[in-house]
Amino acid sequence: LNPNTLSADGTVALSGYSISEDGNLLAYGLSASGSDWMEWRVRDVTSGLDRDDVVQWVKFSGAAWTHDNQGFFYSRYAAPTADEAYKDVDYYQKLYYHQIGTPQAADQLVYERPDQKEWGFGAAVTDDGRYLIIYVTHGTFRQNGIFYKDLQDWEKPAVELFNRFDAAYDFVGNDGTLFYFRTDRDAPMSRVIAVDIAQPDQIREILPEGSDSLRDVSLLGGQLIANYLHDAHSQIKSFDKMGTLLRAIALPGIGSVGGFGGRQDARETFYSFTGFTSPGTVYH
Repeated sequence: LNPNTLSADGTVALSGYSISEDGNLLAYGLSASGSDWMEWRVRDVTSGLDRDDVVQWVKFSGAAWTHDNQGFFYSRYAAPTADEAYKDVDYYQKLYYHQIGTPQAADQLVYERPDQKEWGFGAAVTDDGRYLIIYVTHGTFRQNGIFYKDLQDWEKPAVELFNRFDAAYDFVGNDGTLFYFRTDRDAPMSRVIAVDIAQPDQIREILPEGSDSLRDVSLLGGQLIANYLHDAHSQIKSFDKMGTLLRAIALPGIGSVGGFGGRQDARETFYSFTGFTSPGTVYH
């Protein structure tokens, strides 16, 4: 996919993409002339040709594939009138599921809140393919909610795991019914907690708040990889899933680090390092 060939004047931008679990399909979002509106399409990776799927009136949303490669979740608004498309205020975002090969009119409504016109919804599917994580946002507030659905029976109502908007919650990963989150709940420097959705009222502290700011956490290879900000530079530490320190990961020097992403069962990962005297470099 080369966005430079999508328009003669270069006003169409690639605004997002998501690859199916089997790697055969690429869902990608396009925005024109700097608009927040996106139109999502689906491309066959082998042939390089687009399928007939077109999803419109998407804004502030990605695409989260189900593990059967049959479709993806996304958020959209109701289609505006032609003269209000770029002027009207957008309310009542809804979460949908688009099945590949079907028209958008047939998309299944997954979640909506008619009583909360300013709420927005983001979707993520857990690495095991079992759960749909629904991020619930209210404007630009840092605090958010976390709801979920069991995709083995996703006709049931969504479960509101965190619904008080009392803190920021970032889903890290899951070990069966045990969900891990990075949060600033009762911890301005952030910490990692775990919640068994079978006993949602019992919160376990995995990585307690420390004197350094916890900027990011990844769950991969059976370990928690934590990115701390210490005296204005990055420090990386790995822990087991119970929170026991395994080791500090040696970096090339003093600088800023990003990355350490991957699947929960991954045996390798990549990160970028930039130092005061070192150009940005990717390490394995």
